[in-house]
Amino acid sequence: MIRCWATVVSWDNGIAQVDCEVKTACGGCALHAGCHNPALNQSLSPSCHRMMVASKHPLSVGQKVELGIAENHLLGAALFVYIIPLAGLLVVASLFQFLFASDFVSFCGAVVGSGGGFGLVRWLDGKYHLSQSWQPVIISTGLPPDLLCVEKVFSQ
Repeated sequence: MIRCWATVVSWDNGIAQVDCEVKTACGGCALHAGCHNPALNQSLSPSCHRMMVASKHPLSVGQKVELGIAENHLLGAALFVYIIPLAGLLVVASLFQFLFASDFVSFCGAVVGSGGGFGLVRWLDGKYHLSQSWQPVIISTGLPPDLLCVEKVFSQ
């Protein structure tokens, strides 16, 4: 199970809207001076992702929740979304190259094949509701912010 912590932004009728921080693989090495990837990541990608998650129990704003998704569901979704359009691109481009022997027509076939692959993915997802099984679920919840009280006691 792949897990991450998220912060509740809102909760309404069993649907929680949460912000999940983006964790990049970059940032752990000592080559920050010569590497431009962190600057690109900060300027091009958002620092958090907002998503909707089903929740049986009411949640408060600011509460931390642990989200999880099974590895096989994540890999299945990645294969489904990437392999079908790639296969369409390769098959239709190869077919157009074989039939017409023109690079431009082959390029057009690649565009048509990948677009058809993405359309097929959308159609299959709508027909079989595959994306519902690939949604993250709430594994555990933290205390609501109003129940957590921290007192500082200074003694000399």
